[in-house]
Amino acid sequence: MKKSMKRILVFALLLLNGQLFSQVVDVMQLLDSSAQLLQNIESYSADILVKVDVDFIRMPDKKAHIEYRSPNHYKVESDGFLILPKMGMKPMLKQLDADKFHVVFNGEEAIDGANCVIVNLVPKERKSKVALSTFWIRKSDYRIVRVETFTKKSGSFLVDLYYKDELPLPSEMHFSFEVSGFNIPVRFIGKSIEMDKAKLKDDEVNAGKVIVTFSNYNIRFQN
Repeated sequence: MKKSMKRILVFALLLLNGQLFSQVVDVMQLLDSSAQLLQNIESYSADILVKVDVDFIRMPDKKAHIEYRSPNHYKVESDGFLILPKMGMKPMLKQLDADKFHVVFNGEEAIDGANCVIVNLVPKERKSKVALSTFWIRKSDYRIVRVETFTKKSGSFLVDLYYKDELPLPSEMHFSFEVSGFNIPVRFIGKSIEMDKAKLKDDEVNAGKVIVTFSNYNIRFQN
């Protein structure tokens, strides 16, 4: 290979490496900005409405009240049985901790007309229950609009987050997941819930969905 060609090849590789490095830096900054939106919240409370859409479960919509106080206080008050996925402030902040994950830029995608950066996070800890998390972060305001999580034992689930006004917290969260009759804890089923007993005994995997709507937010920010 001629020297001129070698120089061009080396220059191209250096340029490509610089572009990849720039992407990594941008992604790390994006993650930090997204996490900072949540870290700035000292506490919040809200009323929630929970709607469950699972093929073999019939249950009325449930109302509840949630309270969060940084860093670990999380309280839910409701009447009777409540299906509420574990996707609050603390789990979200844990997943945004770049020190505990290998961070991989995975392109961009438009969601509801907004440009989002896609980021894969692979846990550094081998004993982690999560195998892979993918975040879609809106470039305009650093809000998380979608999270897909693959666990090692409990399957995968997808969360879509919707926002109103300038609030840093979502007005709605839509949880989509896979569920079978065998992984429903029957002892927790309340009197207001109807079950299809035939499907309850079936190990067939079905799609399930939980929609959580938030209202009457009371948010206190860090000084």
